[in-house]
Amino acid sequence: MILRNKYVRYGLLFLILVSILVSLSVAYRRHVFEKENNKVEMVLTYREVKRMSILGNVDRKELLHRLKEEVSISSIVVEEDTLQDYLNEGKATLLKGSEVMNLYRIGHTTRRILSYLYKTMKVKPDSYYIVVDEREDYERIERFLNAEFGKENIRGIRRWNILEVRDEEEDLLQIGLGISDTLVKELTDLGFSVILRLHNSNRVSDAVIRQKFSNLYNLERVNTIIFKGENVLGYSTKLSFVEKKLAEGGFNIGLIEFVNQAGAKTIAMMRPESVLKVHSISDSEMASIAVGKAVKRYVRAAKERGARILFIHPFFNQYQGQNIIEFNMKYFNDIFSRLTRYGFKIEALKKIPIDEYIPARVWEIFLLSLGVLSVLLLMINYFVPLNLFRFAVIYTVFVLLFFCFYLMEKVSYWSSLMTISTSIIFPAVAVISQFPQQNKFGDKFHRWISSVSYLMKMLGICLIGAFLIVGFKSNIDNILGINRFYGVKISFITPLIFIGIYFYLRPHRISSFFYVFKRLFYSPIRTSSLISVFVCILLVVIYILRSGNYISFHIPLIESYMREFLEDVLFIRPRTKEFLIGYPFLLFTYLYADIRISRKWLWFFNIMGSVALISIVNTFCHFHTPLEVSIYRTFLGLGLGYCIGLLYIEIFKLGYLLYKKMT
Repeated sequence: MILRNKYVRYGLLFLILVSILVSLSVAYRRHVFEKENNKVEMVLTYREVKRMSILGNVDRKELLHRLKEEVSISSIVVEEDTLQDYLNEGKATLLKGSEVMNLYRIGHTTRRILSYLYKTMKVKPDSYYIVVDEREDYERIERFLNAEFGKENIRGIRRWNILEVRDEEEDLLQIGLGISDTLVKELTDLGFSVILRLHNSNRVSDAVIRQKFSNLYNLERVNTIIFKGENVLGYSTKLSFVEKKLAEGGFNIGLIEFVNQAGAKTIAMMRPESVLKVHSISDSEMASIAVGKAVKRYVRAAKERGARILFIHPFFNQYQGQNIIEFNMKYFNDIFSRLTRYGFKIEALKKIPIDEYIPARVWEIFLLSLGVLSVLLLMINYFVPLNLFRFAVIYTVFVLLFFCFYLMEKVSYWSSLMTISTSIIFPAVAVISQFPQQNKFGDKFHRWISSVSYLMKMLGICLIGAFLIVGFKSNIDNILGINRFYGVKISFITPLIFIGIYFYLRPHRISSFFYVFKRLFYSPIRTSSLISVFVCILLVVIYILRSGNYISFHIPLIESYMREFLEDVLFIRPRTKEFLIGYPFLLFTYLYADIRISRKWLWFFNIMGSVALISIVNTFCHFHTPLEVSIYRTFLGLGLGYCIGLLYIEIFKLGYLLYKKMT
């Protein structure tokens, strides 16, 4: 429904234009930031390097040198030593008190240390006794156990390097005992940077955290810490103290994507400017994933989701008689080659370049919000006509509401609300405003030209909404993937409802909304209507389940092959729901409305078609995805979708001719 008051119409268009210009300004700043942030760090863990050298029968230093020179592994991950490591390397022995008593009973005359331990410390059956070879190792273990359990709970015989501790064996063996200075120096001398992995403690305290960081500040070429385990160091009561220690050392925080590590988001939000997104493939996945898929997955994480640390795990069970070293070197080199081909620089990261980046300021968010409200009012006007007074009241209330959020320092919540609203409004407005009220087509050529114009106009409206979202969610915590879009399902379903209602009622019945649905409720159910509603609901459910990375949904084998083919050929894979479902339905509905499709069925076809438009906006709600990638993917979807739509139409024509001949 067109606004009759030209001043209101021009005013709305002016506010929309201003919001577009502001959104483009913010998007350009983000684009510059993304261009500068093009470094990727390829890392391996030292434990797996050791394992490779043993299985490949190659000297460890020689292997490290090859990793540095041949495949540009920039950093090595060093984990905290544990008591289990000391036992495995033969540097210490762990005995339970009951074992000491039994051994003493059997052969105490020949066991000088056991005899001294047994008599001096009055061995307790439930305690554990750690016998350490080297004094330096003994002192290090003692310091960490003192911090963990308290000095009063640790007894020692320094003469014999023996410590007594009361704990469960499983817990004791996994307690983090700090980072080896010697190992870090060895790796940095070879030219590597070092990434540290710190464990949390079951008895986390200021003393434990202080001890873990005690030797880290003096280590050279150590820029990043990735926490190990189900929760981060300091969870749940000491996260602020850990953040303080990270800040003192100037460390980056490695945030592993798709891993729900308790406390990780909290500590990342404290220091978003220091967060580096990490992509890793779990051990269980590495046991079954194909090499080619692993390569593509790491590369995809870098180019599509902004991962800047690729935590690469070698293959230990798929080299099948080949040399494990050469097998994995080729695998690492494939990742390196693809990354460099796509313009990434492979090197250790010190800090992300955010100093020059300026996210949307408060006044920009305000102007963006006015643009969203203006489009919302245009959509409302299609359902309920608005006069000048109503416009004035709505704008006044809206401005007051914004300033309430501003005064309460909740602008981030306002931005989230506007993001969800934008993702709902713009796909609905695109279809409702652009679909012709009657068929005015001329010859076949003009029909095809007008269909291209129709799709491009809807795409343009959705892109306006997408860039407004880019403006609302321009903070660094969104771009780095610390915060993600939580309104995905709402933004998928709600536009479909608006579009379905509008085209079911058809413009001339909108004012009789309640009467129409009351009559529908009491009318007999037709088989065709029931089937169409069932099909629509089924497709929407599948559509929702397949959307996002956080709900697992099986992908058919043929679709998996198609995805890989498209990614190899086109660099970025367009959204399947756009080019296979959405655009073909939009094209078919536009060309065949009033010809093969009755107006009373437009609701069904436009609901199916609007999937493409919702997907466009949703693409830009993946805030961590580079803008270039999202824009490229969007136009790919349109181009491929138009071609697929033409193919569907030809198949339909062929089927229709066969049907005519048969009848």
